[in-house]
Amino acid sequence: MRSYENILILDPTIEEDAIEKELKEIENLIKKGGGEIISIDKWGKKKLAYPIKKNDTGYYFLLNLKLKPKAVGDIELKYKLNQNILRYSIIGKEEDAKL
Repeated sequence: MRSYENILILDPTIEEDAIEKELKEIENLIKKGGGEIISIDKWGKKKLAYPIKKNDTGYYFLLNLKLKPKAVGDIELKYKLNQNILRYSIIGKEEDAKL
């Protein structure tokens, strides 16, 4: 398994309970893909650089993950279908990159 950083920006209009529910669903999705969450950093509500889906702010989260490389595509597909996720990025960590 490789190490990844996953940044998520969630819709600011959803309530606190819904945010926790979304994080649980994401955690379950990663576990189903054979991965694990090392840590979740909640950065809170921040102003966006530009509006996304008519929102000027969003809830930011940084997840440190261990995943199988083939699971990344499945997770990204689920993220694209989730209406509460404004933006996401999954990046392999430098320590695992082999040149």
